[in-house]
Amino acid sequence: MELCIFVVGLFVCALSTGVLLFFKMNKNGFENVVAKIVASACFVIFAVLLSSQKTNAAYYGSYAISFIIIGLVCGLVGDILLEFKGFYPFHEKKFFTSGFITFIIGHTCYLFSLILFANNELDIFNFNFILPFVLIFFGSLLTTIISYIVLLKGFKFNFNGQMVITGIYSFVLTFTAILSFYLCFMLSSIMLFILTIGLILYVISYYSLLNFYYSPSTKTSGLMASYTIIYYMAQIIVAGFIYFV
Repeated sequence: MELCIFVVGLFVCALSTGVLLFFKMNKNGFENVVAKIVASACFVIFAVLLSSQKTNAAYYGSYAISFIIIGLVCGLVGDILLEFKGFYPFHEKKFFTSGFITFIIGHTCYLFSLILFANNELDIFNFNFILPFVLIFFGSLLTTIISYIVLLKGFKFNFNGQMVITGIYSFVLTFTAILSFYLCFMLSSIMLFILTIGLILYVISYYSLLNFYYSPSTKTSGLMASYTIIYYMAQIIVAGFIYFV
C-alpha cells in the first residue's frame, strides 16, 4: 500500500506541476492561482498519506515527519500569500512579507526535522556536534552576506526595499541545506541524502527566483519555467522523502 501511495503520489505531484507550468506560461491571473494552490496542496496530501503508513518510525522520526508536513503546509500558505499580492497592489508589501515569513517558518521546520533525524543516531548536545553546528551557522551567514554583496554590486540587483526579508530567507535556506549535507556525510545516510537534494534544489530555485524578480536583465519565460520546475522538484523530493523514513 505504501509503495502504491508513493508511486501514485509522485505521478499526481508531477502532473499538477506540469499543469501549473502550462498555466504560468500561457495564462495570467486566477488560473495561475488555482493551479498553484492545487499543486502545493498535492504535496501536502502526498506527505500526509505517506506519513499515515509510518507506524514503525523511530521515536524522533515520527516528530521529524510532522515537522516536514508543517513545512509543506507553510509552503502552501506562502505560495497563496505571494499570489494574492498581484490582486491587491495596495497591500503588495504586506502579502510579500507575510509570504516570506511563512516560508521562513516552513524551512525552520525542515531544520528541526533534520536535527530530530540526527538525534536518532547521535547526541546533538555533545560538543562534537555543537561545534560544527556553530561553524555551519556562521559559515552560512557569511555565504549569504557575500552572495548578496555580489548580487547588489556585481549584478546590480534592485531589491525594492525587500532585501532584509529575502536575505533572512536566503540564510535559512543555506544553513538548512549545508547542515543537511553535513549530517548526511556524518551519518553516512542515504535517507538524508535524498532530503539534502531537495533542500539544495530549494536554494537553487530561490536564487533563480531572485534573478527573475530583482535582476536588471531581461525576464524570459525560460527563466520563469526553470525556477518553477526546480522549486516543485524540491517539493516533490521533500514530500516523497517520508517514504524512506
